[in-house]
Amino acid sequence: MEAQIDASSAEQTYAVAIPPRVQDGHGAALFPRSRVPPTVRTIMRTPRPLQGTERLALGAQQLPDSVQDFWRWSASDLLSNATRGVFAEFLVGCALGCLPDVREEWATFDLRTRDGVPVEVKSSAHLQCWGQTRPSRVEFGIAPTSAWNQQTGKYHGRKLRHAEVYVFCLFVHRDLATADPLNLDQWEFLVLPTSKLNQLGGQQRISLGSLRKLGPRVTGFRGLASAVAAAARPAGRK
Repeated sequence: MEAQIDASSAEQTYAVAIPPRVQDGHGAALFPRSRVPPTVRTIMRTPRPLQGTERLALGAQQLPDSVQDFWRWSASDLLSNATRGVFAEFLVGCALGCLPDVREEWATFDLRTRDGVPVEVKSSAHLQCWGQTRPSRVEFGIAPTSAWNQQTGKYHGRKLRHAEVYVFCLFVHRDLATADPLNLDQWEFLVLPTSKLNQLGGQQRISLGSLRKLGPRVTGFRGLASAVAAAARPAGRK
């Protein structure tokens, strides 16, 4: 498979071999190995980082509304489940110093450390953005998944936990009046080698109590990088 880069459009083009459809004497479809198949071009977009100052345009006219306005509107509630999950990835990437320029929505795992260790990030919280009569029961998703192939636009392979290390980000603060996800003292991070999760087979979710029984490294933000490095270290190696 040959990749070509068009720098002007920031798109990556792949030439993908597609076997030709032919028929035998009985009208059955064949895909003979002896023939050289034609190719199709699959266009893959590489997003560029935005600065926030970019504005909407209507024809040649620039409108006052900016990307920063969109970010403020869509992502200000850091306690909401969807935004908190992405924010947790950001926190872990900051701690590990491995944030990519742009988050990849369908990546097989969330982050890769500077040492090449694939990391999966999960988040949960006692507090929610809706009305509560009591703190929420903390659970994390740990389901094995198939890998997403950007070239084909499909999931491929058997379901696995593709990262080497899992980081469970728990927003531990319980007072809604003073809750602030930007305050890193209100977070706890539980770091676990994926090999321990794999002992649970295809289990989909895990409670906080069951997670603690697996012996994760529990740390604050400052200790996160060393905890991930230790979790990734092969058994018996110091």
